[in-house]
Amino acid sequence: MLKNLNFLFQQSVKTWGDRVALRQRTPEGWHEISWNQWNEAVREVCLGIHKLGLEEGDRAALIGKNCIDWVVADQGILSARGVVVPIYVTNPAPDVAYIVENSESKFIIVENAEHLKKVLETRDRLPKLERAIVWDARDVETDDFVITMDELREMGREEHARNPELFGQLLEGPKCEDLATIVYTSGTTGPPKGAMISHGNILSVCESTDSMVPADEHDETVSFLPLCHVFERMGGEFPSISKGVTVNFAESMDTLARDISDAKPTILLAVPRVCEKIYGAIRQRVETSPAPVKAIFRWSLGVGRKMTPYKLSHKSPPLPLGLQYAVAKRMVFNKLREAVGGKLRFMVAAGAPLSTEVAYFFHAADIFVVEGYGATETSAPASFNTLNDCKIGTVGKIIPGIEVKFDTDGEILIKGPNVFMGYWRMEEATREAFTSDGWFRTGDIGEFDEDGYLKITDRKKDLIITAGGKNIAPQNIENLMANDPMVAQFVAYGDRRKYLTAVVTLDEAELERWAAQQGIEEKDYVALTEHPKVIEEVRKRIEAVNTQLARYETIKDFRVLDHVFTEETGELTPTQKVKRKVVNQKYKDIYDSMYEETY
Repeated sequence: MLKNLNFLFQQSVKTWGDRVALRQRTPEGWHEISWNQWNEAVREVCLGIHKLGLEEGDRAALIGKNCIDWVVADQGILSARGVVVPIYVTNPAPDVAYIVENSESKFIIVENAEHLKKVLETRDRLPKLERAIVWDARDVETDDFVITMDELREMGREEHARNPELFGQLLEGPKCEDLATIVYTSGTTGPPKGAMISHGNILSVCESTDSMVPADEHDETVSFLPLCHVFERMGGEFPSISKGVTVNFAESMDTLARDISDAKPTILLAVPRVCEKIYGAIRQRVETSPAPVKAIFRWSLGVGRKMTPYKLSHKSPPLPLGLQYAVAKRMVFNKLREAVGGKLRFMVAAGAPLSTEVAYFFHAADIFVVEGYGATETSAPASFNTLNDCKIGTVGKIIPGIEVKFDTDGEILIKGPNVFMGYWRMEEATREAFTSDGWFRTGDIGEFDEDGYLKITDRKKDLIITAGGKNIAPQNIENLMANDPMVAQFVAYGDRRKYLTAVVTLDEAELERWAAQQGIEEKDYVALTEHPKVIEEVRKRIEAVNTQLARYETIKDFRVLDHVFTEETGELTPTQKVKRKVVNQKYKDIYDSMYEETY
């Protein structure tokens, strides 16, 4: 294993030099830089922030959208022997202040005036923060506290001219066991905790997945999931550096479809919600198409579904099926592939359970989707499906070098070089995160199937214990409802109650499509969520799911909300996971109203 992450980056710079490393979509078009140009920018940031006073082990916070400047700053801080503290762009000022204060960050690098304002609003809470550095300095006034990235890089160039050997000396500093980054959990169960991840943790992930992920310098990806999250950073940025993959940064989520089509990636990282939205959009277009188009699509999907087991087992299909699939590809699936650039070899989905229906759809369309499993505390992946060894409905087999076992209640326990160092300034929380003999408690319930693939069945802390003493895994119910294109979110409830209820949010596009089919003239979304025919339709769909559940797991009552959950309103994490505790508290009166006759 290499000594530190700086050596990983420098090794790639030497290997790929003038090849394109990074591209960024801007309103003017694609801007690209080579590995050598990336390294030059990293050196300037490194020496500039060192000149400002960043010493070994000092923390530097980083907030901004995925772009070239973000990864330049990331590698620059690491090269200066610093510790990177990434922050979500959607975090409000108090949350930004909490992370900067808790991590005792000495510097913060921000994207623009909007994010700088969050820092300035709470600066009186941040006595240890010495400087803010802004890379998009439009509408920004500089002073003794605020400087621009251009000014920082100019300081770095001057420092390099004075001492050409300094950059190389700084790169040598960190060891594998040293802290590289503090990644704050998204806080589904309380205040964010800073997971301490070492250089060695990340290097071990790059090394262990090297033989499992078929990628090299000829591959390209599009980066759109937040780099401040471990999935995109540990599963995207650093492995891309390790393998020489060219990274294309999308301009925004609004332009993602266009950017993917233009960049023609061979690899994509996505969360299940993104896959579900793509699936839902395609289904909506098909359902509004003429009858012959719908018939062809459904026939093709059926053929593709029959082909999937043969593709997964790498076996040749019967000749008639193979011929039918060739026709289906030419008529339907090739067009779907063109929508994602036409060169996509595989997508990696992680962060939440992926619906098997959605997985089978993509496989049928000849877009290989592999699921993985991990956590912030395991530096992202702990298990992984691969192109050569994949089983839909599981999160794959355990990555080499990592050990997994199950506690008496089924909780997944992990040990290995990828497991984090503990929580920053939280000794008690760190102790609680491990067993007495050093296994990390994931909080997830799971099992190995008969072929050795890991299956996640629930979150340990999310178990609902009814008044009758029944332990119910709500995710099992919620995952079944997630297959329904009309359902945006579904949260089951019933802790210490006699039966289960739920709140439901509806997908606006699918709701409008269904309403038009039913001849409902109402167009307003809020009014549609209250329409008697809509309520009755949701009831029918819930009752259909109830037939697949044990009696004590069935949903006895529900309420349709007139809005969807969002990150901005506090119900979702930045990775689109529902904050169950927040939802339960926020909609307590609604839940209680479904029990009034009994309680």
